[in-house]
Amino acid sequence: MATVVTLVIGDSVTTGLLGKYGLEEQEVGLTRWACGAEPSMVCSFVTRGIIFVAAFAVYAAIVWTEVGLQFQLVAVTVLTLPLILAVGGFAATVLNGYAIISAARRGVSAGTH
Repeated sequence: MATVVTLVIGDSVTTGLLGKYGLEEQEVGLTRWACGAEPSMVCSFVTRGIIFVAAFAVYAAIVWTEVGLQFQLVAVTVLTLPLILAVGGFAATVLNGYAIISAARRGVSAGTH
C-alpha cells in the first residue's frame, strides 16, 4: 500500500505539477523519454503505473511460484522490492515537493511561468 501511495500517487502528482512551476523532469529516465521535459499528470501516472505493474509482476511471479526463493539473495531482493519502490517514491515525492515549494516562494506560480 505504501508503494501505491508514494510511487504511483505522490510521485505522479508532484511530477505532473513540475511543469506548472517552470521546472523540468530529470534529464534521463522513463518519464523524460516518454513524456518530455514537462510531463502531464496523465503521462506521469501512466509511467508510474508501468513501473508498478512491472515490479508487481516480477514480485508476484517469484513469490507465488517460489522459483529462486531458495537463494537468499533472490529472496531478500524480491521480498524487499515493495519497500525499495516505496522509499524511492517517497524520496521522489519529497524532492519534487521541495522543488515546487521553492519555485512558489520565488514567485513562480502555477500556470504563469
